Amino acid sequence: MQIIFLCLALIIYISLVFAVKFPIDPEGKSLAPLIRSGGFSLAAVLVLLLISRLMTDWSAALEELFQILYGFLLLICLFWLFFSLFLTVKYGWICRKK
Repeated sequence: MQIIFLCLALIIYISLVFAVKFPIDPEGKSLAPLIRSGGFSLAAVLVLLLISRLMTDWSAALEELFQILYGFLLLICLFWLFFSLFLTVKYGWICRKK
Protein backbone atom coordinates (compact mmCIF):
# COMPACT_ATOMS: atom_id res chain seq x y z
CA MET A 1 0.00 0.00 0.00
CA GLN A 2 2.88 2.35 0.74
CA ILE A 3 4.35 1.67 -2.69
CA ILE A 4 1.07 2.74 -4.29
CA PHE A 5 1.03 6.02 -2.38
CA LEU A 6 4.70 6.59 -3.16
CA CYS A 7 4.09 6.05 -6.88
CA LEU A 8 1.06 8.32 -6.78
CA ALA A 9 3.01 11.06 -5.02
CA LEU A 10 5.85 10.69 -7.53
CA ILE A 11 3.46 10.94 -10.48
CA ILE A 12 1.80 14.05 -9.02
CA TYR A 13 5.21 15.63 -8.43
CA ILE A 14 6.45 14.81 -11.94
CA SER A 15 3.28 16.15 -13.56
CA LEU A 16 3.54 19.35 -11.49
CA VAL A 17 7.16 19.87 -12.53
CA PHE A 18 6.34 19.25 -16.20
CA ALA A 19 3.34 21.61 -16.02
CA VAL A 20 5.43 24.37 -14.46
CA LYS A 21 8.17 23.99 -17.07
CA PHE A 22 5.73 23.72 -20.03
CA PRO A 23 5.55 27.02 -21.93
CA ILE A 24 2.03 28.44 -22.29
CA ASP A 25 1.24 31.50 -24.34
CA PRO A 26 -1.32 33.93 -22.90
CA GLU A 27 -3.83 33.04 -25.65
CA GLY A 28 -3.72 29.37 -24.73
CA LYS A 29 -2.95 28.15 -28.26
CA SER A 30 -0.34 25.71 -27.00
CA LEU A 31 -2.89 23.92 -24.79
CA ALA A 32 -5.10 22.52 -27.56
CA PRO A 33 -2.52 20.19 -29.21
CA LEU A 34 -1.30 19.05 -25.82
CA ILE A 35 -4.76 18.17 -24.52
CA ARG A 36 -5.61 16.50 -27.84
CA SER A 37 -2.45 14.35 -27.73
CA GLY A 38 -3.20 13.52 -24.10
CA GLY A 39 -6.71 12.43 -25.08
CA PHE A 40 -5.34 10.23 -27.85
CA SER A 41 -2.84 8.63 -25.50
CA LEU A 42 -5.57 7.97 -22.92
CA ALA A 43 -7.72 6.39 -25.64
CA ALA A 44 -4.78 4.19 -26.64
CA VAL A 45 -4.30 3.17 -23.01
CA LEU A 46 -7.97 2.19 -22.75
CA VAL A 47 -7.73 0.12 -25.94
CA LEU A 48 -4.64 -1.64 -24.59
CA LEU A 49 -6.44 -2.33 -21.33
CA LEU A 50 -9.39 -3.86 -23.16
CA ILE A 51 -7.15 -6.03 -25.34
CA SER A 52 -5.11 -7.20 -22.36
CA ARG A 53 -8.31 -7.97 -20.46
CA LEU A 54 -9.43 -10.25 -23.29
CA MET A 55 -6.03 -11.96 -23.31
CA THR A 56 -6.11 -12.64 -19.56
CA ASP A 57 -9.51 -14.26 -19.95
CA TRP A 58 -7.91 -16.77 -22.30
CA SER A 59 -4.87 -17.54 -20.16
CA ALA A 60 -4.66 -17.34 -16.40
CA ALA A 61 -0.83 -17.49 -16.52
CA LEU A 62 -0.69 -14.03 -18.13
CA GLU A 63 -2.85 -12.43 -15.45
CA GLU A 64 0.01 -11.45 -13.14
CA LEU A 65 1.99 -9.93 -15.98
CA PHE A 66 -0.98 -7.87 -17.07
CA GLN A 67 -1.57 -6.59 -13.54
CA ILE A 68 1.84 -4.95 -13.79
CA LEU A 69 0.80 -3.54 -17.16
CA TYR A 70 -2.43 -2.23 -15.63
CA GLY A 71 -0.46 -0.45 -12.93
CA PHE A 72 1.89 1.13 -15.46
CA LEU A 73 -0.95 2.27 -17.70
CA LEU A 74 -2.82 3.63 -14.70
CA LEU A 75 0.23 5.71 -13.82
CA ILE A 76 0.26 7.09 -17.37
CA CYS A 77 -3.43 8.00 -17.10
CA LEU A 78 -2.89 9.67 -13.74
CA PHE A 79 0.07 11.60 -15.13
CA TRP A 80 -2.02 13.02 -17.99
CA LEU A 81 -4.89 13.79 -15.66
CA PHE A 82 -2.78 15.76 -13.19
CA PHE A 83 -0.65 17.32 -15.95
CA SER A 84 -3.71 18.71 -17.72
CA LEU A 85 -5.18 19.83 -14.39
CA PHE A 86 -2.01 21.70 -13.42
CA LEU A 87 -1.73 23.23 -16.90
CA THR A 88 -5.31 24.46 -16.69
CA VAL A 89 -4.59 26.06 -13.33
CA LYS A 90 -1.41 27.62 -14.71
CA TYR A 91 -3.29 28.98 -17.75
CA GLY A 92 -5.99 30.46 -15.50
CA TRP A 93 -3.31 32.07 -13.37
CA ILE A 94 -1.60 33.56 -16.44
CA CYS A 95 -4.89 34.93 -17.78
CA ARG A 96 -5.85 36.41 -14.41
CA LYS A 97 -2.39 37.94 -14.03
CA LYS A 98 -2.79 39.87 -17.30
